[in-house]
Amino acid sequence: MILRHNIIGPLIKELNDKNIFIVSDLHLNHDKEFLYGARGFNSCAEYTDYCLDRLYNLAINNKDSYLISLGDNIFNDASADIIKIFSTFPFKKIYTLTGNHCSGLNTIFGGTSNNEYENLALLGSNIPLRISKKCYVWLSHFPIMDWDHAALGVLCGHCHGGSPHLNADDSSFGKIFDCGVDNALKLKNRIYFTLEECLDILRKKEKYNDLQLHAKRKAEEHFKDDPDNEGTLSDNYSRITGFWQNDFGKGDFESV
Repeated sequence: MILRHNIIGPLIKELNDKNIFIVSDLHLNHDKEFLYGARGFNSCAEYTDYCLDRLYNLAINNKDSYLISLGDNIFNDASADIIKIFSTFPFKKIYTLTGNHCSGLNTIFGGTSNNEYENLALLGSNIPLRISKKCYVWLSHFPIMDWDHAALGVLCGHCHGGSPHLNADDSSFGKIFDCGVDNALKLKNRIYFTLEECLDILRKKEKYNDLQLHAKRKAEEHFKDDPDNEGTLSDNYSRITGFWQNDFGKGDFESV
């Protein structure tokens, strides 16, 4: 399992929103009917070929575009055959988080200090994405209850559309959205979202709520009182705050 969590600095949005595409939980080569069947396909091969074809044509038809994957790209790819195909698609750059299923990624990145292969860049488990000078969203494979400057929001995957509070029409957990393949197929009849589509969904969700604030306070109390816990939330909070202040300056942050 890849355990590299190297935030390499905030992704800078170099192009307009229409040129950034978001995908998560592709699960290519995952030969389980509960997965490909639920997505409307008759076999693993049919599903995998469909996804690869759609992503390749997305790149061909959108020159100078970026693809950001929030993880869980491929299953059973120890020889890295599929990830090597995926990594050569002609996007300007393909960024991927690790997720919890890292087949293929382990083969090409495991045991090395490199975080790039062909056109693919490995980012770790989560990273902030710049939207404007004072507006960022967190990209994370896993849904998280609390995050820095929570009003900015989180784009995540992992739940395959199965957690209602992460879906487009629910704000009970604040500005967080599961933008994986299952929700993309349901809402857009395709396997990906544009970044702007994701931001529109976050904008319609309500901000930081009492549940998140309560969870944050309880977590801070727990870690503060636990002397055996290294790298605690309380210890890290000042470093995280410093990271944001050093990079973005002090002052109020905008909501998406």
